Amino acid sequence: PPLGCPNPDGHARYHQDLDSLPAGVSGSGPAPPELDSQRSGPVDQRVYGITSRTGLQREYHLDFQDRYRSGETENEEEGEDREDPVIPAAFGILERSLEPDQTRGGISHWRFQAEAVFLTPEAWTSPLVVLTNDPLTPAQLILEGRDSQVREQSDGSLILTSATNRGLLDGRLSVPLPRRIALDSSRPSWALLSDRNRRDGVYIERTLAPHSVLGGELILSPQLMLGRALSGTTDAYPPGHSSPEAEPVRQVISVGDLFGLDVRYRRPVGPQGQLRLRADFSTLSPHHVPNRTRAEANLSHPLTLPLLGETKATLSAAYHFSVWNGSLGEQDVYTAFGGFLEKDYQFPQLGSVRNRLLWRLGLQNINTTVFDTKDLSGNTWRASGYVRLTSTLPIWQGEILEDSTQALRYVPRPIRPEVSLTTFSIAHSSSYDDHSGQRYYTLGILSDVAMGHFSRPYLDYTKLSIGGSVSAVEQISRFGFDRAIDLGLLHISWTQQLVGPLLLSTSMSYNVDGRSEKYGHRIDSLFEIKWQRRAYNVGIFHSPERGLTGLRIRINGFDWRGTGTPFIPYTPSSWLHDNR
Repeated sequence: PPLGCPNPDGHARYHQDLDSLPAGVSGSGPAPPELDSQRSGPVDQRVYGITSRTGLQREYHLDFQDRYRSGETENEEEGEDREDPVIPAAFGILERSLEPDQTRGGISHWRFQAEAVFLTPEAWTSPLVVLTNDPLTPAQLILEGRDSQVREQSDGSLILTSATNRGLLDGRLSVPLPRRIALDSSRPSWALLSDRNRRDGVYIERTLAPHSVLGGELILSPQLMLGRALSGTTDAYPPGHSSPEAEPVRQVISVGDLFGLDVRYRRPVGPQGQLRLRADFSTLSPHHVPNRTRAEANLSHPLTLPLLGETKATLSAAYHFSVWNGSLGEQDVYTAFGGFLEKDYQFPQLGSVRNRLLWRLGLQNINTTVFDTKDLSGNTWRASGYVRLTSTLPIWQGEILEDSTQALRYVPRPIRPEVSLTTFSIAHSSSYDDHSGQRYYTLGILSDVAMGHFSRPYLDYTKLSIGGSVSAVEQISRFGFDRAIDLGLLHISWTQQLVGPLLLSTSMSYNVDGRSEKYGHRIDSLFEIKWQRRAYNVGIFHSPERGLTGLRIRINGFDWRGTGTPFIPYTPSSWLHDNR
């Protein structure tokens, strides 16, 4: 340092601490960051304008019924277009994520510190580098790489390759990581998954690097079926050359049954449109591919129409998919193709009341099962219209905490205590080419109460939602996938902080239609226990009705302004004040 610089040996001490702190998770060595922060008082964070903007989410489904796997969560609109909508009288509340409303994608901001950085035209290298997505210090999630190299790929993504990589959670738990990590990609390289209905249990999936094809992105995920390899049999398919609705039977596997493939393709179309393709092969055996393969294509683009303004137009086609329809459970649709026009309009706020209108018009050709006979309908044309008006009245709103270290202690964005009341009304009409059809009208109400800021050690956050709906049906569908079946619903959702970052969430819907055979039955539910932190969260969830159990991992992303405080090593604010 220059002559007369205060604390001339500070850099040397920092160099030693940087080398030792990440490696010492337990035993002798520096105290964990969180304990250190409790001793030394508040830190001058030197950041402001923190916003939760992006995040990565992965779901590993351990055991579920005949459904697509959500190995990575992408745009949720895929299901909406396909279902049009297919939960006739229900809230659709269970379809909403329990997570905060964030855009899912890559992490846009990283903080990093390094022992030394060597820059070349091709890459930068470092003997020791530590990164975090956390804007605050102490950092709750740290990625450490030794003998590391970072290269930018042709698509702009960054790849970190190290001799060893590991994650450090809250300065206590060390998690080994692959040597090669995509810093701004949500796609896992390897996954151990389970699908008992379509893949006979456990299988391994390897997601390959994306390839640029015809102006778009192609992602291939080969699969190896461990369950079939161990048993030598499968009961996921009907006999060869059977009709699609035939029941599966146990049979000896062929070589092709040991392998599967998930194919995804996405490319922009025009300035605002997008084409999405997906094919999911649970087997590569020629005898079984036609029976259980799933495929879909979706082309969406905004259109400007007279009187209607900007409207979303969608063309879609699908082969073999399932739809959840309340107490009827999963309903199969074997083929569907058609198009939709849709507009979601937010009215100008009327006092404190917020009003939102969604309408959709569609025309489809479908081949699905008839509700009474379970036989295939054959190709049937279906025209449909759907309108939903939602009104939300904020009854009371509290204040968010101004201190970001307290407000963001456990959550990626400050929580505002509030009480609100939401009403919704739905009108739906569909007609088929055999002159049958369905019409129903729904009225519903939902109250939301959120108390606490989720900043104290225990019982500082509670959210309770209670609602109900009633439906009147003029004409009922002869198909199972869109049949209005639950004409009276009661919904209860409860989220509670227990101790520290431990969070419990439950969401349940009950049939309360006295004329229904399912009266008093729980028709849908989701239970989750979660370790909720500002920088990440991990949760285990289970839905008994859907036969769905899994592990959900989210790495939160942030935008912020300012330089931030060094997070390795974490140093007391008094040291920072004296040695700036």
